[in-house]
Amino acid sequence: MGIFETRLEETFQRAVGALERKHFRFFLIGAVALGHRLVPQATQDVDIIVDPMPFGPEAVLGSMLGAGFDLDTSKHSKEGLRRFFAQGRFIRFYRDVHWVDLSVVTTGQDRRALDNATPLKVFGRRVAVATVEDLLVYKLLRDEPKDIEDRHLIMSRRLPELDLRYVEEAVVGTYDPRARRLWAKLKAEYRRKRRRRAARE
Repeated sequence: MGIFETRLEETFQRAVGALERKHFRFFLIGAVALGHRLVPQATQDVDIIVDPMPFGPEAVLGSMLGAGFDLDTSKHSKEGLRRFFAQGRFIRFYRDVHWVDLSVVTTGQDRRALDNATPLKVFGRRVAVATVEDLLVYKLLRDEPKDIEDRHLIMSRRLPELDLRYVEEAVVGTYDPRARRLWAKLKAEYRRKRRRRAARE
């Protein structure tokens, strides 16, 4: 393991340790999660969604700051970040060259994903990781180039095994019209690919 990976592991261990000491429930999404569900991903960060109950979002913030992380205040004040965090938006905690993007459970999708998450060994530590279906739902809620790439990775690697009904219901449950359009487009694209492949066989 190179020094870059070692520092990412140290960041991960520090963040997870801080959350576990307060007995917060949480799960991983993002590149680290996708890398352990499918194929390894190059990344500089760890993405975590935390259930703040029973202590509240401020206690989650306090745990991370107490573990030696710094808030990214390059665009917003600490007060603004605290408000965003309580609303369920991701905020960034830095440590050295790596960081943790952290959000709290605020939506039905977050709650479902938390309940569905299953433990995997990540950097030698067993932690809850979002299912492939929930990772796909989160990728449909965003539309950055990496999200598009990851959606296709999931569909190309796991389509026969995916619980498409679950994904459909979860996307509908987000009440996000863009996510619904993206899902409809993605399904249609992979149906065409399967038909073409079947025609060749």
